[in-house]
Amino acid sequence: MSYSFRCMMAFVALAAASASRLLAQPVVGSLLAPQNVAALRPFQTTTYVDLSHPATADGEVNSATFIWSAAPCAAAAKIKFFRQIATDSFVTSLSLLAERGPFDVDFVTQGVSLAPPVTLQKGDLIGITNLTICGTPTFRSYEGPTAPIDGDAEGDVSFFNRLEHLFLVGPELRATGTASQTVVNILPVAISAPGLAGS
Repeated sequence: MSYSFRCMMAFVALAAASASRLLAQPVVGSLLAPQNVAALRPFQTTTYVDLSHPATADGEVNSATFIWSAAPCAAAAKIKFFRQIATDSFVTSLSLLAERGPFDVDFVTQGVSLAPPVTLQKGDLIGITNLTICGTPTFRSYEGPTAPIDGDAEGDVSFFNRLEHLFLVGPELRATGTASQTVVNILPVAISAPGLAGS
C-alpha cells in the first residue's frame, strides 16, 4: 500500500468521524402520522408524557411538531420536557426540566420553535399539555405507553407505572435539534515524503 494512499485513507477516516458527530442530533418523541386515537381526557387539562421515545442523544432541541385534533385553537398547548428521578415496581417520579408555550394551534399538524432551545440528556422525555377544550393532543396505537398526569404538570410529578394505569398509545409529538458533541476539525496538511531521487 503506497504512502499517499495511506494518507488519503486517514483523511477519509477523520472525515467520517466528523460526519457521525454531526449526524448525532437529539430526537425525542415520535411523529408517525396519521393519528388514530383520541385523547384520554378531552375536557380536562392533562399532561401526556411519552415514555416510549426518549431523547436519542445529548444536545439541544429547538423545534417541535405535534398533531392536534382541531384548529385553529388559541394558546392551546404546552410542550414539556422531563427527566426520570426515581422508579420502582409501582411508581415513577419525573422532574420537569423545561416547558415552552402556550402555543397557538393554527393547523392540525403544527410546527413550533422552542426558544430558547432546551438542553437534554439522552433518555429525557417529552410531554404535551392541552390547556383548553379547543382540540386535544392526538395519539398513535402500538406506540405507547404514555403517562397521563392531571393538570398542567409542574415541578416533580409521579405516576403509577403499571400498565393498567397508563395510556397504551404514543402522542403525535416530536422535538429535534442539534448535537452537543464536539466536531472534529479537519485541516488539510501537506506531507512531504522522499521522492524517487531521494529529495
